[in-house]
Formats: sequence, C-alpha cells, structure tokens
Amino acid sequence: MQRQAQYCPVFFAAELLGDRWNLLIMREMMGGASRFNEIERCLPNVSRSLLIQRLRLLTRNGIIDAMPLEGGRGHHYSLTPAGKDLEPVLMAMGDWAVRWVVGEPRPEELNPTFLIYWLHRRVKFDAVPAKRTVIRFDIVGEAREVFWLVVQPDEASLCTKDPGLEVDVYVNANSMELQRVFSGRITLDRALAEETITIVGPTKLVRGFGQWFLWSPFYEATRAHLQTADI
Repeated sequence: MQRQAQYCPVFFAAELLGDRWNLLIMREMMGGASRFNEIERCLPNVSRSLLIQRLRLLTRNGIIDAMPLEGGRGHHYSLTPAGKDLEPVLMAMGDWAVRWVVGEPRPEELNPTFLIYWLHRRVKFDAVPAKRTVIRFDIVGEAREVFWLVVQPDEASLCTKDPGLEVDVYVNANSMELQRVFSGRITLDRALAEETITIVGPTKLVRGFGQWFLWSPFYEATRAHLQTADI
C-alpha cells in the first residue's frame, strides 16, 4: 500500500480499514470464519475476485495469515495479533452505530441465510442439552426458507438440506421478527407472545431454547439503548 503525504495514525488506519469489505471480512473472521467459502457466504454482494483481492491486501499488511491447505486447495485464514487487536475497534464501531445509526430493520436488509449462519456461530455451548439436538427453522419472508441446525455439546453444524436426522425442535418465524430478536430490538418472549415466532417441541427444550444462543454481538448494546430511549 502506497502511503500518501500525511504522517497521521488516523490517516494510515483509514487508508487500510476505510474500505467496507476489509472491515466485513474481519467481522466474519472474528465471528469464527476461517475458509474462503465461510467468509463469502455472509458477504453476498461481493464478487469472488474482489474478495480474493481484499484477502491478499489484508495478508500483505499483516492483518491476517493465509496458510495453504493440504492438496493446495484454498487457504486457512486466521487473524494475526494485529488483526485480533482490531476487535475492540469493530465492537466500538458497532456500539456507536447502535446508538446513532441503526433503526428497525427494513425488508430489503433481511437475509435469512446470513442470519441463520450467524445464529449457528453464536451457540452457547455451556447452555445446550448434553445430547445432540436438531432444530429446524422455517423462515418466511419474501419466500419460505428452511434450515437445520444440528447442535452438539461442543459444536454446531448448519444444513440447508435435510440431514435425515430426527428433529427435536421446530422454529417457525417471520424473517423480520427473527432478525429483530437476534438484534435485540425485541425479546424472544415478546415475539412468542405475539406469535410472530413459534417454537414446538418437548417442553424442556422449548423453555431452554432462548438460552442456547448469545444472539447478536450488539444485543446488549441494543437493549440498553432502547431502554434508555424509552425513559
């Protein structure tokens, strides 16, 4: 990266981080993504060539490491210490946006695949059942989409095709309302009371469902902001 004639830390940081794709790539990696397809899945509007370009840029500048996989097919990406050091910066940006920028989600901002993929990353493993639990999500928005989340005590797998396993919990949700719950705009209890989300299964599993997820990284900031705004 060629530096311009401004010897200023903010300028240098903005030069590298000012591109939204660089920030979103780091967001995905901080969320646990380590393979190209995992990063691409939550960046649906980026072309593969642009994503490759941005990954190479971040690698050259010491933000991420790219280790070739066995067989030469792709890379395993990880944050360097410099990349990890940016996590509080991204969290601060998100907290600021919650207070000053973010409002209710709009229909054109809804992406059930993105939402469920992030939900599967946010499983709270110390709260899930001790045995495998299969959750089927039927999400209705512009179209009906179905996902299966297979939760083990130490890992979670997301399937877009029926894995052929017995389903323990069925979740039927309006896309908008599930996004609002995940983000912290409303509570799961309220959505259940209003029947914009329904959960069907054994009573113990249904009651515990809300404790199985950490929800959005900005959930608490959103809840706190809304409570302050109501005062």
